[in-house]
Amino acid sequence: MVDPNGHLWIAKYPSVRDEFDVGAWQMGVYTLAKACGPCVPDALGYSEGVISFV
Repeated sequence: MVDPNGHLWIAKYPSVRDEFDVGAWQMGVYTLAKACGPCVPDALGYSEGVISFV
């Protein structure tokens, strides 16, 4: 994925085989990791029915 500023991002999209909202869990774990202080890159979460983690 390329943002409006031309920066590359890695995107994780939901699978049709996911039995729960995996992206929402990934975003939750990311948020906890960021709060704990380690060097964690920026991330985005957006929803179109389920959470996609970028």
